[in-house]
Amino acid sequence: MQIDPVMPTTKNPPEQFTGDVWLDPIAFPREDGQQMIVAKARFAPGARTAWHSHAIGQCRQPADHHHVARACDR
Repeated sequence: MQIDPVMPTTKNPPEQFTGDVWLDPIAFPREDGQQMIVAKARFAPGARTAWHSHAIGQCRQPADHHHVARACDR
């Protein structure tokens, strides 16, 4: 097992989000051939995802304190 230091929260990349969005990295590629990145995104009121695409697809798991939904595209 490899234990990583806690990565800092970063402010949104403006080309992917509109409004204030903060990203908390959870996991990222470690070896050649790995591509998955996992992050928690927190949206301020009125913030949203700007239209963009991901070359290898994306899975989103929106959640609040009571519900979880999942959507994937590839």
